[in-house]
Amino acid sequence: MDIEKFFDQPYTDRQLVKFVDDSKLEKKSLWVAILEDDKLFVAPAAGIVGATRLISIPIKKLLNRSEPDTPDSESDNLLQFLSLKKTRERLLTSLKEGESPQKYRKKGVVIHLLGRSYLEHFKLPPTHPRNNTIYVAHPVLQQEYTPLANFHRSTFENKFNELLTLLSHLGAKTIEVYHLRGWGTEFAANLGIRVSTPTTANVDVKRHTEQALLYKAILQGHAPSIPEGLKWYYTEPNWQQFVDQRLHHGLQTFSLHYTYTDDFGITTELGSKLKKIGFDLGGNLEGHTATEWRVTGEFLSHDE
Repeated sequence: MDIEKFFDQPYTDRQLVKFVDDSKLEKKSLWVAILEDDKLFVAPAAGIVGATRLISIPIKKLLNRSEPDTPDSESDNLLQFLSLKKTRERLLTSLKEGESPQKYRKKGVVIHLLGRSYLEHFKLPPTHPRNNTIYVAHPVLQQEYTPLANFHRSTFENKFNELLTLLSHLGAKTIEVYHLRGWGTEFAANLGIRVSTPTTANVDVKRHTEQALLYKAILQGHAPSIPEGLKWYYTEPNWQQFVDQRLHHGLQTFSLHYTYTDDFGITTELGSKLKKIGFDLGGNLEGHTATEWRVTGEFLSHDE
């Protein structure tokens, strides 16, 4: 498998992944599973997206299995699970030879089954991967994948931390975050958010205040600069605008909205479907909540 071609796919085409022992893939480096209604379809992928055929396995046969893609089961039917020759009579007639599984996405959920030999190309949380667990691609960090259950909390925290880092490097003296809608005080307190700069003087998370103050930081401030490794920044025109105002027009105060409104297709409905078929989500799924926070503060003056 050409791993670079895998990562070059559009985000939605490589979003869901399950890692399995290479021996279970019948010498194929990549298989694809498509969940639709009450059936799971599995096929080898040629050149990442060129699945030649799909095999239909009813859910009832999979509910008693801990590994939906395991070929070494006791049942003869399951032994045939990854055998194209023995299951030709069960192939779906709705798909043409060589049709891409991505084209089938409108009808189902595409899951890439990757051999563990490719793990070195992925960035996973500590102690992962775990058996039978579905992982989701990070929206802006190409090689990072997280268990589906933790996707929204992890993605939200990553994006918010980047905003704090950006404000700190731009020379913010104070940063205050207020809740407008969605996730609030309890969620913020459990994020473990911090200002990623050695000039932090005082950082405090307010759990319960009448003004719904979620976060407050007081810093020394410094001349503005742009940190390296920004990812979300290039997807947020508002962030780019206030950076330009700070660097080139002496911006002194700021007030902007931090939003997390896209569920990226990772919903509680999807989680329920995957659990029903026997997959592990990596914990208790925390569904998406459209969230908006107001971030205000002051920058160090050029005269200070």
